[in-house]
Amino acid sequence: MEDRLAEVELQREGLQELIATLKDGRGAEKVAKWQARMETVALENVRHKREVERVKDQVSVTYCVTFSILCILFGIFDTYS
Repeated sequence: MEDRLAEVELQREGLQELIATLKDGRGAEKVAKWQARMETVALENVRHKREVERVKDQVSVTYCVTFSILCILFGIFDTYS
């Protein structure tokens, strides 16, 4: 429910900003700024996705190494190889 409320509030603020822009006559300048912000956000999103994938890979490798070490320590490595 809070997510929906935040979404509606964000939309309302966006519409207010759009209306103000249309009234003050600086529409092209504002649109250029919005476009730049959207590009920045999209680029950050791609970077975050790549970082998440990198961390997932690191976790996977760490898990495999830890499992192998435990198998060696407990002498059960031959059972799983």
